[in-house]
Amino acid sequence: MNGDTVQVEVLAFPGTGTSRIKLSSVDAGIDGAEESQCGATDDRVASMDPRAARLLPVGCTGWLINDCSHCFLTAGHCTGNISVIQFNVPLSSSGGGLNNPPAADQYAIDHSSLQSNGGQGVGDDWGYFGTFPNAGTGLTAAQAQGAFYILGTPPGQTTGNDIRITGYGVDGGTANQTQQTNVGPLVNL
Repeated sequence: MNGDTVQVEVLAFPGTGTSRIKLSSVDAGIDGAEESQCGATDDRVASMDPRAARLLPVGCTGWLINDCSHCFLTAGHCTGNISVIQFNVPLSSSGGGLNNPPAADQYAIDHSSLQSNGGQGVGDDWGYFGTFPNAGTGLTAAQAQGAFYILGTPPGQTTGNDIRITGYGVDGGTANQTQQTNVGPLVNL
């Protein structure tokens, strides 16, 4: 926000009657803070979690979840141009150029399943989508990977507890857009 006020507009279908909204809480970020999962030192390490995948061509992360169709979650700003999701991603070239895994580890995005808000900033940046079975193996991503994230209700107070972030972030050299992970204390939610 670049000011001290927020205007909330409620849009309703004609004939809905009186519409209202009640704000039960408002969160605001720390003024001037740089958002980072790694802090001042990038201490991510290579990982091979079978539940996380690379989204291309945007270069984001998709997380395989335990819903009834074993779909994926990602950031909403990553959903605009996705076409394929990749598991078991090999190291990039020394110059950071991406290398693809074998075709058996790649799945086409089912665009009819895509739901997203397109990414509306911290705390409101989500995407959900499914994939088709692999064209060569006939397996779904969940069948081939044999693992998925189990969604649940987060604990009430998590500040200070350790959390893990696993994904395919931009980096230099052979680590560029390969799976990396880091564990550290949650500072702010």
